[in-house]
Amino acid sequence: MQGNSNVLNIRVLGGGRESYVDIGKGLAMIAIVCGHIASVYFPSWLTSFWPVAFFFVVAGFYVKEEKLEKPVSFISHRLKTLYLPGTVIYLVAVLLHNAFCKWGMYPIGGEHPMTHQKFVLWDIKTELIQVVKTIVAPNGELVMGAMWFLYALFFALSFLSVLYFATKWLRVDTKKKTWIRCVLVVLISTFSILAAIYGIKVPRFSNALTIMTFIFCGMMMKQRFNVRFDNTAVVILSLIVYAQCIILPHDHQSFPVNRFSDLVLPLAMSVAAVYIVLFCSKRIEQTHYLSRILSYIGRESLWIMAMHIFGFFVCTWLIDMMGLGHQLHKAGMLYTYDVGNNIFLASLYLLFGICTPLFIMWGYRHLKKTIIKLKQ
Repeated sequence: MQGNSNVLNIRVLGGGRESYVDIGKGLAMIAIVCGHIASVYFPSWLTSFWPVAFFFVVAGFYVKEEKLEKPVSFISHRLKTLYLPGTVIYLVAVLLHNAFCKWGMYPIGGEHPMTHQKFVLWDIKTELIQVVKTIVAPNGELVMGAMWFLYALFFALSFLSVLYFATKWLRVDTKKKTWIRCVLVVLISTFSILAAIYGIKVPRFSNALTIMTFIFCGMMMKQRFNVRFDNTAVVILSLIVYAQCIILPHDHQSFPVNRFSDLVLPLAMSVAAVYIVLFCSKRIEQTHYLSRILSYIGRESLWIMAMHIFGFFVCTWLIDMMGLGHQLHKAGMLYTYDVGNNIFLASLYLLFGICTPLFIMWGYRHLKKTIIKLKQ
């Protein structure tokens, strides 16, 4: 029995969580934050695509097939845990639009890098319209630029649930049903990619259809094949695959705009990255303090994803307050200054990007606990 315990080498946390997976999510979240900082220390091959793909694949680790087959309850639960929290945060950002302009976080007269709309102060009518649009389909607020992930994940899980329900009644054994679902998921994702290549895109939906394959892949890795992420030969093979994907010339892969030349390359790259990161996470799991820090970041990754750009804005505001901003230039996405090879500023932005959301959530939870105590 002792031998089996050592082989598994898995520390299970409350709610069925596994610490090495949380550590992996922490590493991926740090990579995403770094990818939004304009610095030579965070090259695109190290910080782009794979961290987001990692979250989509890992999202499938703990999605149970029997729950997917009940779309009403499954989607209702995801509405409460993904869509509603994301929309509430988005609403706060929309209501603070004028404040962001006055604080200099949105340069009045400058253009939004994605929508190319000029930043202006909103009147009450515009504010109300934006609030309604946020409730229906949030889109466009710069400080919430990373929130596309949350909505893409929600819709991808919802579509997957509908597909599982539609195939639930097939009169075949479980193995054949899994293969049928696999074929359907891949076909739908391929169709979505082909449609995007020819300019046919539906906001929120197109990339979600592609993301279904990544979630399904995570389900198969963890639940069907019980991949343990502890084989040295496999991690070496994964490193070769990942290196090949980034060295060979190919079109830029992008989840937000559903831009892919094919499905095979991004999927191979994602699976390889997941294996490498979780292999490393199991080693980090043995280190006390580092594992605790990364696990905490991983558990809070949803909030960091949602608010790390606000953390950048706070950092930029402080830099301007200290009179240092005139020495720097804005990066293309306006998230941070172009810090170049200034390792101090790069580290400062990373610190604010990670810690600001954690501090906000700590304050919110502390306030909530205090209010509940007062009511009692």
